[in-house]
Amino acid sequence: MEIDQRIETASSTIGRLSELVYGIEKDWININESLDMHQFCAFWGASDVFSYINDCVVLTHGTAGCINNRRFLIPQGSQDRCDTAPHLSTDFKENDVVFGGEQKLEQAVSQVISDMQPKLLAVITNCCADIIGDDVGGIVEMASDGETKTTWLDTGGFTGKSYRIGTEYAFEKIVELMARQPSVPVKKKSVNVFLRRWLRGDTQVREIEESVRLMELMGLTVNSVFHKGKTFDEVMALREAEVNVALCFYFGMSLFQGMEEHFGTKMVKATTPVGLDNTLHWLGEIATVLDTEFSPELHDEITQTKSLRQKAREVIGKGRVAIIWTQTGERLIAMAKLAQDLGLTPLIVGIDPAIVRDKLKIFKKELNGQFDPYITILSGIDEVRALAHQLDNPVIFCNDDYFHEFDVFRYRFANNQVYGLKGAQLIYQKICDELGRRRSRYSLISEVTYSG
Repeated sequence: MEIDQRIETASSTIGRLSELVYGIEKDWININESLDMHQFCAFWGASDVFSYINDCVVLTHGTAGCINNRRFLIPQGSQDRCDTAPHLSTDFKENDVVFGGEQKLEQAVSQVISDMQPKLLAVITNCCADIIGDDVGGIVEMASDGETKTTWLDTGGFTGKSYRIGTEYAFEKIVELMARQPSVPVKKKSVNVFLRRWLRGDTQVREIEESVRLMELMGLTVNSVFHKGKTFDEVMALREAEVNVALCFYFGMSLFQGMEEHFGTKMVKATTPVGLDNTLHWLGEIATVLDTEFSPELHDEITQTKSLRQKAREVIGKGRVAIIWTQTGERLIAMAKLAQDLGLTPLIVGIDPAIVRDKLKIFKKELNGQFDPYITILSGIDEVRALAHQLDNPVIFCNDDYFHEFDVFRYRFANNQVYGLKGAQLIYQKICDELGRRRSRYSLISEVTYSG
């Protein structure tokens, strides 16, 4: 039986990504409201972006609960530092919710500027302040000393605004701040490299090194690598690059678009260079945008990586399906493309229509690039296991080994280098070493064995 026919007859719930996107656009689908559990609301999206700037102070207008509830998010993406800065709020009480908190905000803005002297003060709101309609912008402008750079935005999550919307709002504010600065000359053949979100520790160090190495391999100069720990002036200096490129385009997409509109900074829309094919496509797009030459066939490392991929494909065998089970979004796209790179046919399980709707621009862009994998909403362990038995020995891409009777490829994106040529080499070698190997069903032994 042909592989497409095998997939399409395995379950009546299976379709194509394009069908889901079309149905969402036409409002034909009754979608249960949900937010991505990994990403939270707009308040945290904005807070996360501003936390990239060391000399920026974020002041929350509203209750103190939000900043304490998810404060562990702030150091995510930090390379070598702990989060020791105070988390500030106007600390709404019942009286403030009833009668307004504008006086508290005025006092807080004045005190923060006086005591902390930030290069940038960003005031963001949580639900309470948004609901009562305080004049946040007017108060911030009135209480500022006229020298400190300030910005503000409404980010209450009760409106349904997602984490992604919050990041877009914050990046738009950063572009506005850039536009107020004196113009700067652009360095030809120079790039800003944006890392993926929440990348930390040694993995961040290795992916920075790999990104810089690949740019230099193409004869380009790296103007800046955007990660947590930047100063305000370094963020403003992003304007000096000729092009913005990203390991995860969608995280910084609104910043890229704003910089292109205001300063003419070019942007590369290719994203998630996971696996050899996707890495070469990413590099090729950079070369095209910058009108520079790049010949992959001239590089021995690329030839060697192709050989290693062929070994991984031989270990996998032909005509197999890859069941992709991960959160709906960029990682899902990256893993599905990796499956294609390995000669597998991807089938994405557990896809959430509400999150596809929230990230519709992402998926429409990928569909325009001829990426249209099989999908299903099936998400329970027993449902996925039953589906796997219908598919005749699939490979399952999943962080946890729920399926001992099948080949399971476990490669945690947060803990391992995945992007670029080095990332591809590590993934292919892991396939060669792990796939088909007997493994323990006891989680402790499994984790220790896997990590080793």
